[in-house]
Amino acid sequence: MKKHFSLLALVAVGFLSFASSAITAADTAHAAADVDPALAAATGRVKVIVLFKNKLPPARSAQASTSYLRVRKHLEENARRSQRDFLAAAKSDRSFLGGATVRPLWILNAAVVELPSEEISALKSHPDVRSIHANRKMSIIRDFSEKPLRLSPSMDANYTYGLNLISIPKLRAEEPKADGRGILVGIIDTGVDAKHPFLRDRIVGFRDFAGKKGSTEPYDDNGHGTHVAGTIAGGGSENPEQIGVAPGAKLLIAKVFTGSGSATMESILAGMQWMSDPDGRPETGDEPSLVSNSWGGGASDPSADPAND
Repeated sequence: MKKHFSLLALVAVGFLSFASSAITAADTAHAAADVDPALAAATGRVKVIVLFKNKLPPARSAQASTSYLRVRKHLEENARRSQRDFLAAAKSDRSFLGGATVRPLWILNAAVVELPSEEISALKSHPDVRSIHANRKMSIIRDFSEKPLRLSPSMDANYTYGLNLISIPKLRAEEPKADGRGILVGIIDTGVDAKHPFLRDRIVGFRDFAGKKGSTEPYDDNGHGTHVAGTIAGGGSENPEQIGVAPGAKLLIAKVFTGSGSATMESILAGMQWMSDPDGRPETGDEPSLVSNSWGGGASDPSADPAND
């Protein structure tokens, strides 16, 4: 994918730079690992998110056209060095941490570790472990709009209320080519209905991290992700009603939420890592220019109105 010297390219760089900002020289080999209080009552086998002490300082680059690749490689190298001894022990010793299974994640220098709860204290004592977190659940926050939004007489009836509100009809009239063409947008959500008439030929890639894990056949058993996809790139010249901000854009979809609208930190992090480098080869530049995470943050109850928080 050709790199563009634009705000969208900077957003792509920022996506990985956020993870890279967590890499500091302050990590020490002997600092005790912090443990999430939510794990105090854990029993049986549990999945936890383990963050490791960083071996490398942050990657820095002044040029947006090269920094994405540099930061991407830096994150992977930091994770490789930081997790090397831990992963080697897990691979060579089946009794390591009670027979723990480990799924490494370079994007955050972390790993998803499934182990007996009584082994958490031993995990805490590992010299390379910085902190241990519960594999928390998150939920899509439902729509609280009770009344349909009606167009005012001054609005263009060919566009939705939302598009009128942000002056898209005016933009289309003045800059008809400013429709997202040539831009790849990532969406991390509940999936997508690729057969929806307003999304025809928009989806270029899909990966499921929730229901049918590993599946590449697009689907959405909730509807929220399809709604988001439509808001971003729905419609186009073949449809009389314009519903998307950028109908010329292409979409890359990571499904991390189940049909009920719930997700774990494991599925979210795995989806983010895949979205950052879909084919696993940094040099190909197949990452999206920007990524939508339109699902709120931290709410465990979908009935909780964020307006009241």
